[in-house]
Amino acid sequence: MAALALGSPVSAEAPEQAMLRALRRASDRSAPVEVRQACADEALAVAGDREGDAFAAAASSLLAHDEVRALRLAVRARRAGAWNGLPGLRGAVDRLPARAEAADEARRAALRLCCGLDGGAAARALSWPAEAAVQEALASCLGPSLLEGEPQVVQARLGPALAARQRLHEAGEADESRSRAALEQLLQPVDASLPLLLSLGRAAVAGAPPGLLAESLDVLALLGASGRREATPVLVAGLESMQGWVRHQACAALADLRDPAAAVALARQVAYAGDPFRARESWDYPGSVDTPIPAEAWPTVEYYAIDVAACDALLALGARGAAGWLVRNALDPTRRNLRIRVPQDAIDVLRRHLPAAPLPERLVEGSLPDRWADWLALEAWWRAHRDDAGLLATRFPVEDAGWQAAAARLAQRLVEPKVLELMIAKDSCELLGAAMTPALVRALDGAKPGGLTELARALARTRDPQAAPALRGLLRAPQGFVRAAAAEVLDHLARKDGAVVDDLVAALDDVDCGVRVAAMKGLVGAPVDARVLAAALQHDEASHAQRCGADASLRWARSAVLMVQEGGAHAQVLLEGCAHADRVVRRSAWDLLRSALGLPDHLFDPLPSPTSPGWRAIDPAAVDAAVAARRAR
Repeated sequence: MAALALGSPVSAEAPEQAMLRALRRASDRSAPVEVRQACADEALAVAGDREGDAFAAAASSLLAHDEVRALRLAVRARRAGAWNGLPGLRGAVDRLPARAEAADEARRAALRLCCGLDGGAAARALSWPAEAAVQEALASCLGPSLLEGEPQVVQARLGPALAARQRLHEAGEADESRSRAALEQLLQPVDASLPLLLSLGRAAVAGAPPGLLAESLDVLALLGASGRREATPVLVAGLESMQGWVRHQACAALADLRDPAAAVALARQVAYAGDPFRARESWDYPGSVDTPIPAEAWPTVEYYAIDVAACDALLALGARGAAGWLVRNALDPTRRNLRIRVPQDAIDVLRRHLPAAPLPERLVEGSLPDRWADWLALEAWWRAHRDDAGLLATRFPVEDAGWQAAAARLAQRLVEPKVLELMIAKDSCELLGAAMTPALVRALDGAKPGGLTELARALARTRDPQAAPALRGLLRAPQGFVRAAAAEVLDHLARKDGAVVDDLVAALDDVDCGVRVAAMKGLVGAPVDARVLAAALQHDEASHAQRCGADASLRWARSAVLMVQEGGAHAQVLLEGCAHADRVVRRSAWDLLRSALGLPDHLFDPLPSPTSPGWRAIDPAAVDAAVAARRAR
């Protein structure tokens, strides 16, 4: 498994060719030792983690003459991945004659460690501080952070870390019983192994070289299985790695760890539209401006399904919004031309967490008409059940102190003047759902008026009925635009909360004209109710124009309210709005129609002009059926 950074590295052909020639010369046992040493120095001076077998061969050649250089070459071989060369180097290390000098024993112990040999012997021979070559080897095998601190502290860590290092090597062996036993020893108990795993995990998320990528992924998996929260910062840092497999494994490990303090970071991974790896999931080439990968390499480019793994971790914590994201973004056959493993992984995740959801195999493997029909059934099931109590087996642990701190930081981003962060934060609140409500409500205290409007919109996106008192309180804010923002987003809560309906009806007489229009928009969510009908009939366009001037927005909103209260005849006004030449009008009319009737997004796209080839009108029969169903409820 190769560690691919973003795109292909810039070729440094001349230095690499020179390095390879130097390594071949250093491996030539017929050449004078001094020449081989000089060639080894020349190769070591070239940066990069390539040609691992050539480094291993050079190390074997120099081992009997210059153990310091051999050790440095062995470290480079290990980083680059000396799949064929390391066995020969191991044999050469085993054949070394015994020496009494402590420095020699330390170098040999470090060499054995680089070759995956007995860590226990290394523990007996190594001490701290050590010479530079030994330090370099230990940093590679144990991770740099384990070697930080006072000498006596580092010395105390070495023994347990080297023993754990040996078990980690055994865990990667082909013998299944030996590998399983080593894993059990690493995790039961985990206290002795945790410092090594954390140190190697930090090194992995900072950038795993090719030869250490597989081991790095194993380390991240072990951190997830450890059950220890000390692993959370390391795994969260892995979500920012520029290596796709590291990101994916960090998500998978967080799904195992289930620390709610990581939920905000996981939601950000999914919510950030600029994720550099997401484009790889589609067969469609994004263009050379958006990726350094050439078009001819796109069909076989490696991809990682990172967002699906992050949604799995969120669902494991109890954040149901992640299921909706998977339905919309990983399974809709018309949305993205996805490579096969993304929808396959998404179905596996949803089956684990939503066993009652309709998820047939042909949703991935069937013909496009079959996939579309199955997706429509899944999407309808999700809209019908997304607010069900007990939808997920796990309840989000909102009382957790680590979660509360992370949620407070996310809520704070909603009141800061950074547009991109604001977008990410609101999308994250939708993913995290009701768990965010307490933090968002607390953030209302002391927030500036502009921040109050964004917090109100974020509260609405949680779909949490417990947000109603806070949003109703904003209807009494001194600023009209704050009251308007709260009124408009109360539409979804008006369906089941009579107090919300009462407040919205009262807001139709607000002194601010914008609040009156927003209150009418909020009432599109109200059930069939004589109070709502009377209020909508009383606050007609003429009376509003007399006080506030003509406003088409009121006409659209009032038509939507009357459509629910009196029947489908009023839908014609909104259907005409959806066919308007002005895209803003189409968008507004569609939003009201969708909100009033709970229509799915895929029923209409307001972006194409009615005169364009991409225009598709809404089916009036579908609207009439939705009106009848809405009024029946």
